Formats: sequence, structure tokens, C-alpha cells
Amino acid sequence: MNLYHLRYFSTLAHIEHYTKAADILAITQPSLSYAISTLEEELGVKLFEKNGRNVTLTKYGKVFLNDVEEVLNRLDSSVNSLKLAGKGEGCIDVVFLRTLGIDFLPKIMRGFLEENPTKKIDFNLYCDKVLTSDILNGLKEKKYDLGFCSKLDNEPLIEFIPVARQELVVIVPLDHPLAVKDEVRLEDTILYKLMLEYK
Repeated sequence: MNLYHLRYFSTLAHIEHYTKAADILAITQPSLSYAISTLEEELGVKLFEKNGRNVTLTKYGKVFLNDVEEVLNRLDSSVNSLKLAGKGEGCIDVVFLRTLGIDFLPKIMRGFLEENPTKKIDFNLYCDKVLTSDILNGLKEKKYDLGFCSKLDNEPLIEFIPVARQELVVIVPLDHPLAVKDEVRLEDTILYKLMLEYK
């Protein structure tokens, strides 16, 4: 069984006529007949039955067609995505810290699209429940193409390029345990409920 056999099978299933299907596939009718009989022999079931001058799918053929078309559609979609990527187009998966999603990231994306008006580019955006460590792990695992996060030291597999600087301020009541500190590290806040405000 090979990819050609699956495409031949799918075409014949829709056309229901060997000669017409062979014309569409640009192969000879005997070649199509041989491919289908080889496929049936390998699967151990009949996929088509004669119906006058035409053929129709058997019960097994109908089940197989659903699976074959799902596989072919997925393969075609993947091939198209890779071709787009090869031309600098397609989908870009971007993960970012939520604080950058209000103003900064939309401006960056808009500017990028304006500089590439002829290219078909879409963005998949991810920001729910992600910390810098999640973003870096996702980049290493190749889940994302691009990440916007805090810079961490000792990350030789990641290239950091500064794009923005944000000042973080913690506001707490006078009797709060953090109120006695002159400086607060982000990890100092883990034990406490936070309410974030973006500006």
C-alpha cells in the first residue's frame, strides 16, 4: 500500500467509474485496476462492487474511505503548511507573558503584517497560565516559534533579544509581610494572592 494507491482509491470512490477516474488521475485504466486489486488483496476485503458499468463502495470500502480521506486531508494540510513556511508564510505560534498582550504585542504584530502585506501570515497566540519558565520550556520543545518573556541567565539553547522593559510594582497593606522589604523578588509573591493591573 502506498500513497498513490490511497489517492487512486479515493478518486475512484467518488467517480465510481474506472475509465473516468483513470482519466482524472492521468493513468491508464489497467494501472488503476491493478492498484485497486493490489490494495484489496493487501487489506483482505473487497472495497468495490460492480454496479452496471460503474462501481460502488462496499460496506468495508465506505469505512476505509472515511479513514483514507482523513489521512489524505491531514497530509495535504501539513504539506501546504510546510510549503507556506518555506515561503516565509503560514502560521506563527507566539507565546507571551500576559502583561505584554495589552499593548506591546498587538503593535508588534500589526507592524510585522504591515511590512509583509503580500504574505499570508496568521498568528496563534498563547498566554493563559504561562510563566517565563513555561515559555522557555515550550520553545525548547518546539511548541512555539517565538516567545516574549523575562530574560533568564544560563539558558544556552535560547537566544534572548531585549524588546521592552517593564517596571513591576507591588502594593500591599502596611501590615502585610512584604511591607517590611525594600525590594521584592517575584518569587517572594508566590505565597500570596495577586491582583494584576496593566497600564
